[in-house]
Amino acid sequence: MISKSTSERMFFMTTPINLVEKLQSSQLFKDVPTEDLEALIQVMERREYRAGELIMQRGDSGDSMIEIIEGQVRIFTTDSSGSEATIVVRGPGEVVGELSLLDGEPRSASAMAQTDVKVLVLDRQHFFDFLKERPTVGMKMMLTLTARIRYTTQYLQHIVDWIERVNAGSFDEAMAALQAHEEDEGEMQHLISTFIEMIRSVKARSS
Repeated sequence: MISKSTSERMFFMTTPINLVEKLQSSQLFKDVPTEDLEALIQVMERREYRAGELIMQRGDSGDSMIEIIEGQVRIFTTDSSGSEATIVVRGPGEVVGELSLLDGEPRSASAMAQTDVKVLVLDRQHFFDFLKERPTVGMKMMLTLTARIRYTTQYLQHIVDWIERVNAGSFDEAMAALQAHEEDEGEMQHLISTFIEMIRSVKARSS
């Protein structure tokens, strides 16, 4: 589930042609023809969130994803003590909650508007209806989603390795493994920096 924006009135005044252009700059929709994007936009809900508003919460039902049109969204998780750890910050042209389109599982992380944001929300059922009506386009989107899942899975495997080394007290090994990925591009840079700081903090407390 994605939280409703606080305003009942629609501030989202972007014209359909501009929305098409926005989606064409997105990794997920870049190969989708204009005609198909126009049809997809018709079933996507337009929402706006103010800075600090919660968009989705960890554990919520995963029934939709969002495409960021303007602004930045912070993806984070919370530990048992209530401390927040930022995973990544995403901006225009990026999506949040895309895995829910495939598995419908509960959200694995929370998302909050870091700035004022405008988004398009794609419901899971609408997504599957779109795939049935336009299978060729749907296949292109599925390939992009699959590539993204593969990319994320590779990093999840790294994360498991880093955590195991930290739990074993092998701080230097964990740090070396992390630093080998410091030059990685894209959204994982912030995640790697967060882990490095976490290891330094845990090591300091253990000294």
